[in-house]
Amino acid sequence: MRLGAGDDRAPGGGMNPAFAGRPAAGRHRGAALAAAAVLTLLLVAVPSGPVRAAMVTELATSYTVGLAGATEIDSFTVAGPGTAEVTLTDLLWPQALAGLSFELTNASGQVLGTLTGAGSASFDLAAGGTYFALSFGQASAAKPDALSFGSYGISVVYAPTAVPLPGTALLLLSGLLLLGSFARTRVAGGSRLAGRFAATAINV
Repeated sequence: MRLGAGDDRAPGGGMNPAFAGRPAAGRHRGAALAAAAVLTLLLVAVPSGPVRAAMVTELATSYTVGLAGATEIDSFTVAGPGTAEVTLTDLLWPQALAGLSFELTNASGQVLGTLTGAGSASFDLAAGGTYFALSFGQASAAKPDALSFGSYGISVVYAPTAVPLPGTALLLLSGLLLLGSFARTRVAGGSRLAGRFAATAINV
């Protein structure tokens, strides 16, 4: 008697030995599905672009100046390259300032940029180290009956350079290789199963 392709019973009863590999094939299929699920989660969870670390406020203070004006020098230290966002604010108390300016230098005294008047500007920091923020303010004498001083605020926010992450293409390639490995294992297992089934049918 020959067994049909869909008959998984042996002539004398019990499971045909030719189908003994089915559980292993099922395990391979389950592992492949699990790998695909993990790959999908990773592709969703891992960003493909660069990631920027949190910004840090390096300086936030205010000064009061008189009619002669005054230059204030503050320093801050950063761990690596990035940008410094500088904001000068005329507090308009008790009146607007006659002059307000800013200058950023590195530890060698090199001027990296300037800002004139109230406002904001970004300056590139090529490397980590100590930097100096020089601000100048001068009170106005436009109103003789007003108090002879003025005030301003200054802030410096440091933003580290974005750190590039590996592209998701590499992650996708790794996942495809993993799935291909499972597929080859499954095909090899199916070929062995077919050979065993053919041999059993002939012997019967």
